[in-house]
Amino acid sequence: MNIIHTGFSLGGYIAAACALNSELNFSTKAITLDSPGFLSNSGWLHDQNSRNIVNFVTVPNLVNTCHRHVGEIYQIISDIFNRNLSDVSIIRNIKDLNKELILTIQSHDLDVLLDILSKNAYEIKEVEKWPEAERNIDVRMLDKVLRDFNFNRTLNDFVQTMSQFVYDFNYERSNFITYKS
Repeated sequence: MNIIHTGFSLGGYIAAACALNSELNFSTKAITLDSPGFLSNSGWLHDQNSRNIVNFVTVPNLVNTCHRHVGEIYQIISDIFNRNLSDVSIIRNIKDLNKELILTIQSHDLDVLLDILSKNAYEIKEVEKWPEAERNIDVRMLDKVLRDFNFNRTLNDFVQTMSQFVYDFNYERSNFITYKS
């Protein structure tokens, strides 16, 4: 018997946790979509099960660079996600935060991802090293804020909600992606 856990965003984290911690007598795997990765300092990380995880990511954003990804990593490359990313994302002021939040809202949208995948409007590249933020971000808090975002509110309201959260983590991330040849 085989079990495949799937999940998007925080659900991808949960799917990976299920596959990593399986002590069942049958095969368990995980397929994640734009998940935050997995806590690097997790004491219960079973590396022997990490080969059972396949991660699909879009562009580096606040969510998918929270932690190290275990298992295989593939980037979904689409014109929709073709962002002009600088070499490093550093949030030092509201303008930086605003830019990073907009990128995350645009690139971390399940409906957009499913639309791209259903139209075959993408290319897949295998990733050797995916960017990871310098500081770990509270994934549950970030996921809640993104889910609760009401597009009728102004972006300034949203930025104020997120400002203290992100500033507390001195967020910095390389946008360099190393691909497997």
